[in-house]
Amino acid sequence: MNPMSLLSPIQTASVLLVRSILRAGLVLLVFLSSFISARAVIFDFNSGVIGFDYNLADYGFPGYGPGPGAIGSAGDVWNTASTVDTSPLSLNKTDGTPTSAVWNLSGGGGVGSNIGGTYARLMDINTYFSSASITGLTPNRQYNLYLYNAYWDETIQVNGVDFFETGIRFGSVDTLTEGSEYAVHTVTSDSSGTLSFTPISWNATYGNPYITSWQLTPVPEPRVMAFAGLLFLASWMRRRIFQRML
Repeated sequence: MNPMSLLSPIQTASVLLVRSILRAGLVLLVFLSSFISARAVIFDFNSGVIGFDYNLADYGFPGYGPGPGAIGSAGDVWNTASTVDTSPLSLNKTDGTPTSAVWNLSGGGGVGSNIGGTYARLMDINTYFSSASITGLTPNRQYNLYLYNAYWDETIQVNGVDFFETGIRFGSVDTLTEGSEYAVHTVTSDSSGTLSFTPISWNATYGNPYITSWQLTPVPEPRVMAFAGLLFLASWMRRRIFQRML
């Protein structure tokens, strides 16, 4: 027997309405997924994590990794560059996948810290910078940026958001705690897909602001999440109607 034949006219209308919502929501979800996939072909970094760390490998201080930072897992691969190399660096995700993102630095030259522990290689090398940027991101997209503490107490502004960092120059770093070893904020790329790093203030004996390492991950697109929630709700409503019928 067709279950629809057991429904009252009002129940039948409700079922048909829910079906319409499901169909419309599915079409919209497919459209949005296709739209985001098309953007990903162009801009490429819409999921996953990028990690970056400076090194002085020639002097016995290699870059960090593989391993997690504040986010990530044991096998994560980090991008790394020498403090004396200021050329633009194309960035890969922690799984090794290339992206369109590029790290750019104006500055160069570094200082090492007497740091030990699990995360020594993540935080022991710092490079001087007057400005820096990550280009090639999705325009006007939100990202969570994890900025690790450098040599001095300092404030670095990224697209209008201030990151305050407490200097770390010695000791052992075996855990990573927000506000102690790193700062994290949600930042929004500009219309060209750029995050710009600008030193605002710093407590430095030699007058130089430093940067050491960071992680970046996109904030999930709210539109796709909203429509996925709508589909779930419509599916739940349909199940409830049939449960009451039986």
